[in-house]
Amino acid sequence: MNNTKTPSRYGYWIHHMDVEDAKPHNRLEIIISEEATELHFDPHRVIFSVISKGEPLHLVVTHPWHLKKTYGVSAGFVEMIDQKGNKKEVLTFGGTVTIHPHDDDTTIYLESEAPLIEMGSSLTVPHLFIDEAKILLAERKAAYKQDEDQFYAHIDQAAPAALYAGIVLSLDQRFMRRKERLDIDQKLLDFLHAEKRRLTENRLIPANVFSIEDVV
Repeated sequence: MNNTKTPSRYGYWIHHMDVEDAKPHNRLEIIISEEATELHFDPHRVIFSVISKGEPLHLVVTHPWHLKKTYGVSAGFVEMIDQKGNKKEVLTFGGTVTIHPHDDDTTIYLESEAPLIEMGSSLTVPHLFIDEAKILLAERKAAYKQDEDQFYAHIDQAAPAALYAGIVLSLDQRFMRRKERLDIDQKLLDFLHAEKRRLTENRLIPANVFSIEDVV
């Protein structure tokens, strides 16, 4: 992730929630252009997961942009791809994306009440959390059997904060039940404990959410 920005540089930045804000949110900021600086990762196109009429769809944003400026984003990966085909991924639990086209570039903002988690290398806590979250959601999808449209409808309707909290609480319970844990499993459990405590202290867990089953 790029940490500095000048008018000649493009890239992406994750701005984390400040719970003191009137409307606390996390923001993924992406600036794309047709040119590439080749000084760092330069996003050339960005792919979001959106849901329309119960069907999962892909929204591909490029520069220049002439379509709608605002979209609801579903839980899933935001894929940023450069001109060489290299890819960076950020997991979102849903939110709103706004697109601001300019002459030389296009700025994209994804805002969410839930954390935005960048996919790291394997055997890291973020990577393991993402893998376990994917397994959990796949299990929930399987529970809908032949009614996948209903599953996607529930995902689409779920508040990002509730979906994230449900995943954290369910994974915390799941890993607490494991009698044997690898070192990375214990690190994930420590992260889940810390997130559960943070969410509780900041009143970010909806009153009716105790697990993922309460959300989808």
